[in-house]
Amino acid sequence: MRATARAVVRLLVVTALAAVVLRVLDAVPRVFTGLPRGVTLAASLDALRAQTGLPLPMPSSYPADLEWPPWRAVRTPDGHTVVTARHARTGQPWLVLATAPVRATAVAPALLPTARVLQDVDADGSPEVTMRVQRLGAAEGVTWHQASWISHGRLTVVRYRGSLADLMWMANSLRARSSR
Repeated sequence: MRATARAVVRLLVVTALAAVVLRVLDAVPRVFTGLPRGVTLAASLDALRAQTGLPLPMPSSYPADLEWPPWRAVRTPDGHTVVTARHARTGQPWLVLATAPVRATAVAPALLPTARVLQDVDADGSPEVTMRVQRLGAAEGVTWHQASWISHGRLTVVRYRGSLADLMWMANSLRARSSR
């Protein structure tokens, strides 16, 4: 009976140690990349397009204070994508272009963190593609402007730390392209 009890305890200890080792190994890539589980980093916009098999909305032009090409392009296995461009002088994230798969009502929170809505309006009355424009308060105390719309069943979100006029300029160029 004692031998059986020892064997069971040993099995439990080995199983517990294996579980801990597997958890640590699972966390290693997230520590080095800073990405949540399941999110993959693309080497470029072309690589992201190839991985998703979908067109990515890119503005026809963008403000001169942005670094281009974008600094980071990520995706989830189920089709959420986020492309981030930094401010040329500060190096901080300044523009975020996000898409969600067909029929999704929001971009995955792991890719596009939620923020407190400070203002919220519809930008136009077009029944086909209504754009929602918001002013957001982010966790780090930064104010963002955001435009979002659904075209052909896909949600597109543009989040920008610059002026509302620049956001609308970029969003309208994207929306015109996505409605074709």
